[in-house]
Amino acid sequence: MKRSHTFTALAAITLAGALCIGNTASAAGRPAGDLGPAKARCTAAITERQNELNSLSGKAAGAAQLTDAHESTIASFLSSAKSGLSELQTKIDADTDPATLRADCDAVRTEFRVFALRAPQVHMAIAGDRQAAGLTKATAIAAKLQTAIQTAADNGTDVTSETAKLAEMNGLLADASSKLGGAVDAELSVTVTQWNSDHTVLSATNTALHAAQNDLRAALADAKAIIAELKA
Repeated sequence: MKRSHTFTALAAITLAGALCIGNTASAAGRPAGDLGPAKARCTAAITERQNELNSLSGKAAGAAQLTDAHESTIASFLSSAKSGLSELQTKIDADTDPATLRADCDAVRTEFRVFALRAPQVHMAIAGDRQAAGLTKATAIAAKLQTAIQTAADNGTDVTSETAKLAEMNGLLADASSKLGGAVDAELSVTVTQWNSDHTVLSATNTALHAAQNDLRAALADAKAIIAELKA
């Protein structure tokens, strides 16, 4: 009977030892405090943002109607973000403390806001300057239509409809001009700190640009209608 108890005890000790060895081997495969996986995730996040910054730089450089001043502003904050992320990568590579690494990884998102702020700013600037160029062309067209309508009136043509449409067109262009005035400058001046405090800080500009675009489309429709009536 004693032998049975002794055998059972020895078996339990042997099993416990095996479990301990198994746990030790597992821990040896991935030591506690290994920061490698976390650093890899941080690096991937930085790479993703660096790629986006490069893409935004290319879009700005290729936007023919983006003004020199706006392109310069964009180039400045994109370059600053690239440098900042590179410096942060160096810091992350050297981190040895989990809490410090966690803070640095959080900074990848909160201190640069590449997708939430910088990308919309670039897209809005390109759209706004394109609309401003379209407004200039549409205003020139309206002036030519005014001359054509006056000529038709002098020749005895009833231009009541054309005159009304031109008045509407000019009103739409004036409204578009009001909405576009300073809109791009305002949205490009928004900082990461401002966006972090108010995630809706770009909403007003976005709304204004969409409204201006609708005005321009409607004005163009009026111009086409006027031309068609004058040719009839």
